[in-house]
Amino acid sequence: MLANSLYTSIATVWPFVSVDDFTGAKVFGPPFTITCNWKADNKLMKDSNGREYVSNYIYYTAIGTVKRKDYIAKGDHLTTPSPLDAAQSEEIQDVKEHDCSYFNIPNDFFLVT
Repeated sequence: MLANSLYTSIATVWPFVSVDDFTGAKVFGPPFTITCNWKADNKLMKDSNGREYVSNYIYYTAIGTVKRKDYIAKGDHLTTPSPLDAAQSEEIQDVKEHDCSYFNIPNDFFLVT
């Protein structure tokens, strides 16, 4: 529940588009950067489908366009067209929204890898 101006880090997101029918490879859209804060947080979590997993990082952002199955990496990697070529990129396992209407600011999103 941070105001957007308090996000001090940058992360790169590669939006998941589809799986190639011929090769089975994941297809991603062009990367974009978001402002965020992050923390390492290894704990047992459940995604929106009830599947359990152990989190690695949680990214906090006011950018609501990022979705599950997208990939994310700390820093600016706009020159890297595929997340599979970017150091430490990870698949987003779940996106959680936090209501910030009480503070009269846009909602925050927690991107869990």
